[in-house]
Amino acid sequence: MNKLELYLYNMVILIMVFLILSTSCSAISWFASVDGWSIDRESQTVGFDMSSSINGNISAINVTSRSDGRPGYHSFYANINLNDVHLKERTSALEGHIESDDQVYLRSAAIEDVERTIDKPYGSTTYTFEYKELWPVIIFSKHALSYNGSEINDWEFTGNNLDFIGSSFLHSTQLSKARTRYLELKRMNITVAADETGVIRAAFLPTKTIGYFVDAKATGVTCLKYRQAAEDQISTLNEGNERFYGAFHLNASMLISSEHERNVCNNCWLAWCSTASKSSFKPS
Repeated sequence: MNKLELYLYNMVILIMVFLILSTSCSAISWFASVDGWSIDRESQTVGFDMSSSINGNISAINVTSRSDGRPGYHSFYANINLNDVHLKERTSALEGHIESDDQVYLRSAAIEDVERTIDKPYGSTTYTFEYKELWPVIIFSKHALSYNGSEINDWEFTGNNLDFIGSSFLHSTQLSKARTRYLELKRMNITVAADETGVIRAAFLPTKTIGYFVDAKATGVTCLKYRQAAEDQISTLNEGNERFYGAFHLNASMLISSEHERNVCNNCWLAWCSTASKSSFKPS
């Protein structure tokens, strides 16, 4: 399911600037199944730009003159999912001072028909099913956060067609973080070989990139995870899980990518995406 969701809740004294520009059309999907193996894909043509800024103090408020008031609390929720390209964020904070700046640039296109071919060479018992999808997605995101107070919990997930990078900062009283993310899905090819006994091999071959940079100083517990999936959709090529306790400085830069060539039409997609090309991923 495709999602563009943003939720922000504050019981704070804040100076906030928030801008969203979004255009979209209805979703489009396709499905394929070969003797127990199946795939279900969905995307849509979307343009989405967001910019937000927060600067203030999370503090208690009095609802009525007779009440004891409510403690200060801040929460932030964001979820983007287009053609299995994900950005997810969750932040919650108790009383303290908070500053944040966010930018999101998103473009996706679901215009081209999915190519489907079936081939069985003469004399062979093996059928080859090929699916070629040209539904590209580009997301560029920058985030800066500074907090000093009772406690903050900050979690984020960056995923692209079974690859992912995730991080969390938990139980922090002091946190400063600058993070840049770049995601691109150019195309996706699938090849399934099967005979009368069933599926022999299924290769999931998206051409995709995740670029991730974070520089953070924090107290509490910090986790950094990543995974790069194999073409069988089950095995793992690379993965890692790091956990830190205490007060520390974390600086990490990661790039996960895979390239699967095919011929692409000359006038294909989204000239307006060129402003967010891979060269735009610069840790800053």
